[in-house]
Amino acid sequence: MLSDRPVHGPIAVLTGLRALVDGLRRLARSPRLRLPVALLAGLHLVALTTAVVAGWSLGESLIAGRLSGLPDTAVGDVVRFFATTLVRVALIAVSWVAASWLAGVLGGPIYERLSAAVEVEDGTLPDDDATLAMIAGDVAQGIRHSLLAAVLYGLGHVVLLPVLLVPVLGSLAWPLLTGAWSAFFLAREVLDHPTSRRRWRFRRKLSLIARFPWLFGGLGLGLWLGVLVPVVNLITLAAGVVAATALFGALERAGLTPPDRTTPPPPATTAGPPAPT
Repeated sequence: MLSDRPVHGPIAVLTGLRALVDGLRRLARSPRLRLPVALLAGLHLVALTTAVVAGWSLGESLIAGRLSGLPDTAVGDVVRFFATTLVRVALIAVSWVAASWLAGVLGGPIYERLSAAVEVEDGTLPDDDATLAMIAGDVAQGIRHSLLAAVLYGLGHVVLLPVLLVPVLGSLAWPLLTGAWSAFFLAREVLDHPTSRRRWRFRRKLSLIARFPWLFGGLGLGLWLGVLVPVVNLITLAAGVVAATALFGALERAGLTPPDRTTPPPPATTAGPPAPT
């Protein structure tokens, strides 16, 4: 997959974007992947539709009583319309984010199955004789890593807030910087499936992205743009999981993944005296 594509330097952004497009194509042509992606698309459709309906109806109920004192004039009607619309849009946005997060949590096992199916097709699925205790440990580690990622994601936005204090340029740079930060964390989320399957530590997962920032930045950029497009956003994360799993497998086969720093190196062998004859 990577034999003819660069993985370092700014040009590697195109490799990451192309991997996402390849993931979309693979979802369409692979029978093994169709059922998981159909379940995920349906789950996201239900969640996002519920969010829009809830935000719209809740916005009207919240604002109706507070605008009852406005006069029944043209000006009053305009104020009511804009105030109601603003509240509805804000509530829909909040509900949309919450619904997307909930759909991701509920769809976690399906995303895991999707990623494993890709590794089965590519022949990179590791042998796993995990016991029940190991599976429980993997679940606990996944929750811990998600919480750590959420904390880092929030801290990044806090660190970038002073950029807004810069006149003119700050308001232009802040969305770009926060968008780039979001892109890297979207890439981290979809990479979590193959790396967690190998029981990687959180630091090692981050070191993989740090080793190939342009490659995974391109993948994350594609994900960030995809979730903004209606209909396409129903399968964007599924395509991202497919792309990230395939990319990871290719990097692993090429010996480009970071080593496990927690495993001590094998003891050095020294030549002893010759055996007596």
